[in-house]
Amino acid sequence: MGFGTGIAYSLSEPLKTQIMKKLITTIAIGFILLGAKAHPGSELKLKMFDNGIFSVVLDEKPSYGQSAFFSKDHIKPGYHKLKVIRFVNTPYNYYAAKQVVYKGWINIPAQSVVYASINCHNQFDIVKVEPKCFPPSHGGGHGHGHGHGNGHGGGGWYDDDEYGYEGNGWNPAPPMPVCLDPADFMQMKSSIAAKAFDSSRFEIAKQALDYNHFSAAQVVDLTRLFSFDSSRLEFAKMAFVKTLDKQNYFLVNDAFTFESSIEELNEYIAKK
Repeated sequence: MGFGTGIAYSLSEPLKTQIMKKLITTIAIGFILLGAKAHPGSELKLKMFDNGIFSVVLDEKPSYGQSAFFSKDHIKPGYHKLKVIRFVNTPYNYYAAKQVVYKGWINIPAQSVVYASINCHNQFDIVKVEPKCFPPSHGGGHGHGHGHGNGHGGGGWYDDDEYGYEGNGWNPAPPMPVCLDPADFMQMKSSIAAKAFDSSRFEIAKQALDYNHFSAAQVVDLTRLFSFDSSRLEFAKMAFVKTLDKQNYFLVNDAFTFESSIEELNEYIAKK
């Protein structure tokens, strides 16, 4: 009996080790799968600057739809290929012409909701990035109970299947800011240039900033209307918050005479 017991004991130790290794592996795989379900990736929400109709090809996979809003979940963090195709009505509305307005790479951060738009210069602009909560929060304020947790109740961004419709618990989406129309911009520019003094020009330009949005190129044109760098600098600071393509604001540097004005503007922008 003792000899038999000894053999059984010597065989059980390797078996126990193998069983423990398999058990640990199984548990580890379970945690990985659980983590994948708990953290399904990031989300992209995209619109045109003027709420135009478009379709999307993300990572060479078409969205198979035309809408004023695109939403995609379960996106892995990192760089992705994005192509945005806009649909524009032709004369007499015989058909909708297709136009590729953006084609490039975008970077999606981990566990985030990325709100973005294609601006009036056909550039990909990230409007804001919010952390994606796990498990989903029910504090979004829209009353549906599916817990996006990204403040939908305040208006502005919606899922594509419920975007902009009344009567379903959602507020209608406010329009995205749009650059001032070129014709209106030229008329406003002429009005400012007609004034003899910087003080008068500044008052008109300030009124325009209160009610309009501009591109960086338009801000350059307006800044150059002032005679002195001090006026140019003051206007450029005020115009920054009303500029849609802020990533191009370095263009405004060309409007200044002195390097000190450029440095002061850059310091001001860095603090915003």
